[in-house]
Amino acid sequence: MQLTLIAGCLASISFLFHYSQKNLNMLGNNKNVITAAPALKPESTHSPYTVIGGGVCIEGHLVSSGHVEIYGEVKGNIQVDNGLVRVMSSGKVNGNITFNKLYVDGEVTGECNEK
Repeated sequence: MQLTLIAGCLASISFLFHYSQKNLNMLGNNKNVITAAPALKPESTHSPYTVIGGGVCIEGHLVSSGHVEIYGEVKGNIQVDNGLVRVMSSGKVNGNITFNKLYVDGEVTGECNEK
């Protein structure tokens, strides 16, 4: 009984120590840590790269040959010929998406078709 109690206490202390060290290493002295998915970096300066920012609503069709990130809203079809479409957690798409690669963390109302 006593051995089980001691083992439980040691496990709890170990967990708390590990958790506190992990938070210190992650945060350091920086209090402004952003935990959202990082933005994509363009593969080259010639590659088209489109970002629809939060609070922005686009009405119409969006056609691109490069990467597209959506934090805002698109009311219309999206066609990306060569690149990645990312609908972020705050992003909304009301239309069809034609893509090579697709990442959806937000809301899509429509069909998603791989090229």
